[in-house]
Amino acid sequence: MRTLLNNAMKRASEEGDQRAVHTIRLILAAVNDRDVCERSRGNSDGIGEEEVVSMMEAMVRQRQDAIARYEESGRLDEAEQEREEIEIINRFLPRKMDEAQMKAIVDRVIDTVNPTGIREIPKVMAHLRAQYPGQMDFNSACKVVRARLT
Repeated sequence: MRTLLNNAMKRASEEGDQRAVHTIRLILAAVNDRDVCERSRGNSDGIGEEEVVSMMEAMVRQRQDAIARYEESGRLDEAEQEREEIEIINRFLPRKMDEAQMKAIVDRVIDTVNPTGIREIPKVMAHLRAQYPGQMDFNSACKVVRARLT
């Protein structure tokens, strides 16, 4: 992921795409910051790919919240900038599966885990998070799991 981000920044810089350069620099700075924290904890490799994806998903959520605030206050230019940044960040995120795929996987995991009731939703969700990091919307998946178990 780091190599992909560095190459994309070089390409964006060569093409003169300042928004992409700015956004990718923000991503790389956040990754480097977390790497430093991990190294101080004794992990010489820094953060893993899953954590990079999680961090970038959080960046998208922050920008979505900012868009709502900007639109409420009539600052449409800033909202558009945030949308552009979301588009750039999404280039590097794994594609999310559609709802039909998610439901099929949830059904398969429920058959595998064999939960006895809704109290075991965390067990099913832990299995989904471990097998499909960054590939599905886990809030939606939790709603599907809850519906299947009730």
